[in-house]
Amino acid sequence: MRMTKQRVWRTTVATGSSLIGLSYAVLAVHHGFDVPGELVHAALFLTAGIALLHHTFKRQDEGSQMPGPLTSQQVAEYECAMETIGNAIAERSQAIHEERSKTEPDTVVLSKLRQEQADLVVERSRISIDDVDSVRRAIDIYGAQVRAKI
Repeated sequence: MRMTKQRVWRTTVATGSSLIGLSYAVLAVHHGFDVPGELVHAALFLTAGIALLHHTFKRQDEGSQMPGPLTSQQVAEYECAMETIGNAIAERSQAIHEERSKTEPDTVVLSKLRQEQADLVVERSRISIDDVDSVRRAIDIYGAQVRAKI
């Protein structure tokens, strides 16, 4: 099976998401974290990663092949969108770490942050390099969020 750049990128993102979910679940169980929903969030990351891997390597019908070669602009915008959402995910990770570092972490805040983080992972997995609108929408929405935090 020939690996296109899109498949390589999707495989990388899917593997990362799966590893985050698996690591998160292991840490939650091993350290006995009792914040409600930790295993659910771990499962979301793991499921998103596995779903993206499945989507990446499933057999495609002839009619679903990408139309023509990608331009360097499309590739650059796609990479920008993926990096921007990655930064938004990292910002949520930092906020989760800061909340957990408090003497009395707010479980509602932690749950909200984890859900936002999981939603971002799913959103990132749905972006397709050949869907210009979704790529630009991700840059607009999450770029503004990331810039606001800088």
